[in-house]
Amino acid sequence: MLFCVGMGVNISNNQPSVCINDAIDKQNLNFTHFTIEEFIGRTVGYFERWVSQLSQANMLQATISIHKFYQFYESHWMHQ
Repeated sequence: MLFCVGMGVNISNNQPSVCINDAIDKQNLNFTHFTIEEFIGRTVGYFERWVSQLSQANMLQATISIHKFYQFYESHWMHQ
């Protein structure tokens, strides 16, 4: 079985859409801005953990893992 996953994330270009670093500024969070390298590293780390959980799970656990992934994804959706 082959899976191909792709995504685009706007880290610091405030046009033509929302970028992560602008969202940090708008929320008045005490965070430093993401670099592209840091964002890729964190994202790949989260993705690897999720895939590991999914690949070691039985069908019920896989369903729970997928549901948790969607909850996480939807709770962090940034589009306006």
